[in-house]
Amino acid sequence: MPAKTKKVTLQDVADLAGVSLKTASNVKNEWPYISDETRAKVKSAMQELGYRPSHIARSLATGRSDTIGVIVPDISNPFFSSAFRGCEDTLSAQGYSAYLCNTDEDLEKEKYYLNLMVEQGVDALIVWGSRLETSDIDPSLLDGVPAVFVDGLAQSGPENVSFIQVENYQGACTAIKHLIENGRRNIAHISGAQKRLPARQRLAGYVDTLQSNGLPINENLIVESWPSIGGGYSAAIQLFEKSKPDAVFCYNDLIAIGVLTAANELGLKIPTDLAIVGFDDILPASLVSPMLTTVSIAQYELGCFAANQILQQIVQTPPSASPVSFPVELVVRESCGAKKFSPDERRQLLKKIAFSPSANISKQGIY
Repeated sequence: MPAKTKKVTLQDVADLAGVSLKTASNVKNEWPYISDETRAKVKSAMQELGYRPSHIARSLATGRSDTIGVIVPDISNPFFSSAFRGCEDTLSAQGYSAYLCNTDEDLEKEKYYLNLMVEQGVDALIVWGSRLETSDIDPSLLDGVPAVFVDGLAQSGPENVSFIQVENYQGACTAIKHLIENGRRNIAHISGAQKRLPARQRLAGYVDTLQSNGLPINENLIVESWPSIGGGYSAAIQLFEKSKPDAVFCYNDLIAIGVLTAANELGLKIPTDLAIVGFDDILPASLVSPMLTTVSIAQYELGCFAANQILQQIVQTPPSASPVSFPVELVVRESCGAKKFSPDERRQLLKKIAFSPSANISKQGIY
């Protein structure tokens, strides 16, 4: 068995370059007040010896790790994939690396990863869809680490924590109003788990808008679902067995695609027999047929927004005492019956999507 290779140290570099350890350290850390000749000698020695700086040693010396922990409920959901891409692009442009953790919508896993990231010495945290209550978010949990919670249950916390709130309630109200204006009266809702704030807010928007328009609340038209295509499919089968809605407002687009699949299987024509509206505007929403009407959240931009928020907190800018709002927009396509795209319009829409920031496709071509 070959002997283990001795790790090259900064002292080895200093010895080869003929400088002090302090000077070698200054060159490594890009200290500006070093002569070009000395800098060149040290960097040449680093290259010759194959020296790799120790990130751990650097973090101990500077008190910074240049890492951000990002915790999401389900990375398989295209919403969080796109949002994380926005986070990562923004953070990397400022010299930070992102550690991604996936909780599977599990509160205990969320707590575990929060503790783990703090123990690993991340400079800050971005937490999506947290199921922690306000009482759970205290200084001992985060140990003073700056954090931003996006669309989490908690809406207030310690002074090192800020909150971003997507306009879920308003988006749901807009979607239901649109369906009513287009003649739908027997509107069902397939909700997400009520343990999460967005699901509660979207259900509240559904209920309030029906009532404000004089329509009754029928419990048989409300079904809770896992936020996935399979969950939407199963919930739709359950829904159609006990009722005959003329429209379904879905917690997210994945559920809506599952509903579309179930409706097609049962011979329902979309949108003639059944209108479907989703939420999020993930990429597949524009690829299914008919194209999905949905409440759009600019996921990539939301990721950038969250990253910029935490970067501000890292440099000691006090976060807002109130949750910062992030807007949504109803995007009318074909599944609600209010619009029909021509082949040329469909091509233009798909071209626009293909070159969006979250699609990660260069206009110069794929390479």
